[in-house]
Amino acid sequence: MVWSSYGRQQMKKLLLAIILSITVTSCYTTGTTTSSTSSWKYPWPPGLNKSAFIEKYFAGRDLDRIEGVYIGSNNKYEIAIVKNTFGVLPGYDYLGILTDENAMLWKVGQVKMRLKKTATPTLLTGDWFMGDKSRMGRTFIFKDGYFEVNLPTGYNYSSQTWMNIKTYPTAKTASKKSTGSKSKKASSGTAFFISNNYLITNNHVVKSCKNNSKIMYNNKEVDAQIIAKDSFLDLALLKVNVNNDSFIQIAENPPSKLQRIIAAGYPFGKYLSDDIKFTSGIVSSLKGVGDDSTRLQIDAALNPGSSGGPIVDEKTGKLVAVAVSGLRKDKTESVNFGIKSSSLKSFLDSNQINTSLTKQKFSNKTDVASVLEDSTMYTFCK
Repeated sequence: MVWSSYGRQQMKKLLLAIILSITVTSCYTTGTTTSSTSSWKYPWPPGLNKSAFIEKYFAGRDLDRIEGVYIGSNNKYEIAIVKNTFGVLPGYDYLGILTDENAMLWKVGQVKMRLKKTATPTLLTGDWFMGDKSRMGRTFIFKDGYFEVNLPTGYNYSSQTWMNIKTYPTAKTASKKSTGSKSKKASSGTAFFISNNYLITNNHVVKSCKNNSKIMYNNKEVDAQIIAKDSFLDLALLKVNVNNDSFIQIAENPPSKLQRIIAAGYPFGKYLSDDIKFTSGIVSSLKGVGDDSTRLQIDAALNPGSSGGPIVDEKTGKLVAVAVSGLRKDKTESVNFGIKSSSLKSFLDSNQINTSLTKQKFSNKTDVASVLEDSTMYTFCK
């Protein structure tokens, strides 16, 4: 038989494909996903499926956020991402090891991806190995429950986002440790004396403190007992074992629009400094959000940590309101709120605290500043 040039070329291709197929299949046990152990180059056993891998490397460990088992959106690969403590592939922080596959050139236990940390915990760089085992340097984006990577695909090798969905640990499994041993939340804000040993602050400032609330008094930590709380008004009454002779008197007259006021407190806790901060402005409105008549609106700056601080009349130093909240600074400007002193008085009367004898007189602004400094405290719990 005479072969044409084209026929000879086709026959060579067919023979090459047959030889390649024999070479590939001879490296693995027929009918299984276990590779020949004689050429196995990794320190973990070959052929570990998902359950076996979890039992050997994940069970009982406090896993990093990205660690776990993922399955590709095309259901072709299942990958266990694990911290690289194996002593192989140095320079890579995590390895993606196959625990299941549906591809001719890949077998369970081989490294499908390798990752390096960056300054952003959810962005990692590294390599993804394609179906033909060619290496692709890529950036991997990890999100809650999955990660994404852009890979070339299709006939023209255009880039496409591949999603890999996390199947272990589930959200419930991951949260067992945190729900089993709840940690205390740190909290801080501002409080002020309304008599010798009673202080006022916001309920949300001490809500998570339980019996661990404190104030800084004369540069010392002093325990503060929570005597009463009102979650609706967002007020809390504290008692300390000191005899402070400077306190703030509640105004007899209701607030008025354009009234000049001063707000005192410890915005951002002590991260800025341990010195009390003052801001000034006016009463902008006599109602809060949703026509709340227990609140008033001011344009003086309030920030996290200002909560619970006194808002006083600029001239008399008498209490106009208790700082409580503000609207988001990225959406608004100078829209902050205080709890009216009349609401505070009702709260104190309900808890049998008599403030009628707490009289103070001020001659000028310096006196106001001095009394605010002596009566306004940093409050916190650890």
